[in-house]
Amino acid sequence: LALAYIGCLSHPLFDWFNSYGIRLLEPFSSQWFYGDTLFIIDIWLWAALIAGVWVSRRRERTGKAHWRTPALISFAAICAYILANGLITGRSEQLTAEAAQKKFNVAPTLVVANPVPVQFWKRETLWRDDSHYGQGSYTMFDDVRIDNSMRAHYMGVADKNAFEANVTRGSPLLFWSRMPVAQIVDAGNKRTLKISDQRFTDPLVGDRFSAYFPIGDESK
Repeated sequence: LALAYIGCLSHPLFDWFNSYGIRLLEPFSSQWFYGDTLFIIDIWLWAALIAGVWVSRRRERTGKAHWRTPALISFAAICAYILANGLITGRSEQLTAEAAQKKFNVAPTLVVANPVPVQFWKRETLWRDDSHYGQGSYTMFDDVRIDNSMRAHYMGVADKNAFEANVTRGSPLLFWSRMPVAQIVDAGNKRTLKISDQRFTDPLVGDRFSAYFPIGDESK
């Protein structure tokens, strides 16, 4: 029973560690919370968990003393790993905000350091203010690198409310999106509003985190 409770309570905790977000206060509040600490599938975390359990079970079966020790070491290593990743994220977000302000003379209202697969020492850094957004990268023990361009996201508070009321009409994507970006896509005589999330712009996954809304026919 204790293990069942640990499993149920640790699941949302580890969901909070990634950048997808979790609504911890449901059903009382739909507010999103983000840890931005671990990639959604962290192979190093899985490796430590598997190794700790496997070695401990093996020692137990052979009757060796202190067979729990490998599992306890694994647990301690995991805690240290999560703490270290949290510090990397905090540092990269701080440096990104400073770099964006220095390069573009803007004060970012939101900075996100996205963990990347396998390379836990790196972050994809994203920043935005009320009208524009940009990105960069960060490597531990190195300075942050900010891209030379910034673009308008057309998703200020007033724009987002207007889109939601007149075009997207309560889209689940807008409800979920942390860093929404609006873009007009022309296809022949038709114009389409594309809503995406700045965190997921990679061509390999971008379409899975985008929604399209027809907004007019220029031939009429």
